[in-house]
Parts: sequence; C-alpha cells; structure tokens
Amino acid sequence: SQHNAKESGSEIRFAASVGHYGSCSIHPAPHVFILPFLRQDIDRPVLLLMAQNDAETPMDRCFPLVEEMKAEGKPVEWYIYKDATHAWDQPESSGYTFINGFGKTVAYTFNRETTLDATRRTLEFLGRFK
Repeated sequence: SQHNAKESGSEIRFAASVGHYGSCSIHPAPHVFILPFLRQDIDRPVLLLMAQNDAETPMDRCFPLVEEMKAEGKPVEWYIYKDATHAWDQPESSGYTFINGFGKTVAYTFNRETTLDATRRTLEFLGRFK
C-alpha cells in the first residue's frame, strides 16, 4: 500500500505482489501489536493464497476486509486451499508442530498438489503485470 511504502521509507514499489499462506496482519498473541500487511489504500495488484487449516497465519484476519476491498474496486484477489496448512510447499517442515501465542497447535503439512497449483497461480498472476 502507499502507507506501507511511506512507512518503510522506500520509493521503490512492486508492480504486484503475491502472499503465500497469506495473512492480512500479524497478531502473534493476545494483547500483542497487530502489524497490518494489507491496507485499504492499496493501489497495486495483490493475490493472497491462503490455507483454510493455517493456524499460524489464519485467513480469518483477511475477512471481511478483502471482500470489502474487492467491492470497492481495489486490485485484490484471493484463493483458499481447503486441505492445506501453513508451509504447504516445504516438505522438509512437514510434520513440524508447535503451540502458538493463542495456545493453538500449529502443524505444517507438505501438500504437493497445493504447491504446484500455488506456483502456477503465482506465475500467471505476476505474468499479467510485467
């Protein structure tokens, strides 16, 4: 977003971006600062690829925000992988688990089909904005 670019102090911006296991903010534990990634002032295309079973970066932080942004004509798209978890494209991490700041178990499961589809969607999306 324009706000995030200003906050980072950079005049260089991406033409488009893709978030794998996309989350719209970081909120690691109750009463901990929320860092918003996706803001209302976006003016560059964004694709969020989210996993329905992602307990590390839950997609619920993106809704209804992305739906409202889309209705306002903002360049945001998303896709939800129904059987995927965080780190779906990391075979070396498959089976890793930990308890997050909310007391929920986070589990990583490699998913080859999701990885291939996410790669395809990423390349197609970014290819539209060369």
